[in-house]
Amino acid sequence: MTSTLEKPHLLIIGCGYVGLEVLRQCLASRNCSHHPLIGTAGSTASLDKIRQLGARAIRLDLDKQPEIELPTGRWSLLYMVPPGRQSNEDRRLARFLKVSTKRPPERVVYISTSGVYGDRKGNLVDEEDEIAPATERAQRRADAEGKIREFAAKHESAWLVLRVPGIYGPGRLRLPAIARGEPVLRVEDCGPGNRIHRDDLAACCLRALQTANCNRVINISDDEHATSCAFATEVARQAGLPAPPRITADEARQRFGAVRLSFLLESRLLDNTRMHRDLDVALRYPNMATGIAASLVDSKTEDAAAGFPEKSG
Repeated sequence: MTSTLEKPHLLIIGCGYVGLEVLRQCLASRNCSHHPLIGTAGSTASLDKIRQLGARAIRLDLDKQPEIELPTGRWSLLYMVPPGRQSNEDRRLARFLKVSTKRPPERVVYISTSGVYGDRKGNLVDEEDEIAPATERAQRRADAEGKIREFAAKHESAWLVLRVPGIYGPGRLRLPAIARGEPVLRVEDCGPGNRIHRDDLAACCLRALQTANCNRVINISDDEHATSCAFATEVARQAGLPAPPRITADEARQRFGAVRLSFLLESRLLDNTRMHRDLDVALRYPNMATGIAASLVDSKTEDAAAGFPEKSG
């Protein structure tokens, strides 16, 4: 067994909703592949959560050139910071990679978005398909993917890009919107979708940090291509709320902004064969029903652990 001293450090840049779960799972495992664990965040609350889990916390602001002491010796990078909105380039990532040239990581795992594929009208897409980002958000992610590959090639770092769809989990079921009757697209206008539970995504991140199957893109998704309408309706059912009203695509265009529309109107089926094969992940929540049920229970548990009062109504 590898000793603690021989394990590479893990630096999580942008240790938020998913990053904290990565820390939880790694620290809970007797065979965690990395030690010590370091997480960065911009807020005091997030830094406190990192410390409470037993990891080292570093405040980091990538909207300016960062000053950060990189790990000595072997280390791996899990990069989870979304790009800023100032341009179609990911300047935050560029700033961090510039610092990292001084002491490059041996492995880089970048969390991207399945939005880089663009709208595929409900058709199946795998990692060999050409990307076609249609929104500024997706274009920034495509730029970031290119930066990761270029950096890894220059510094001989192993790399993986995980293309991730909608993330749900405790506190991420859009319960307030459902409770106030926010509408969803009707079934006739709603194409198939993809999503992943937070805990399963965290498990995929940990496997990506360990696998010998490197230097590739991997689609991340559960095994069910439920529509956004079906998902919201199932959340409402399990939460004991009225089913959300349904509207047409034309009505949605009048009601919602560009970002929300892109999530609703773009449709594609993510082929997750490579995820199962190369990451060898057994999903805890392969379908929405089990994931939603666990999320509703865990929301109360995590709120209680954080000292939040139980939500009423």
